[in-house]
Amino acid sequence: MKEKPKIIKEMTIEEVISRYPETAPAFIDFGFHCFSCSLVGSETIEQAAKFHRINLQKFLQQLNEKADIRVSSKK
Repeated sequence: MKEKPKIIKEMTIEEVISRYPETAPAFIDFGFHCFSCSLVGSETIEQAAKFHRINLQKFLQQLNEKADIRVSSKK
């Protein structure tokens, strides 16, 4: 059975970064360079993907892969 994604499109950027700091490189890879922007606290992953014109599914996949690295290393 496939594991449920940890990071979903409804989460805010701030929520993802605070829970999974190891996802920061994925944000940078997709063109997010300002983690202190005022929108970080309220902008969802879906909204950010639309604004930056990036593929939401690929972005979520990469974020979840980065988050899985931390979970796997704790086992």
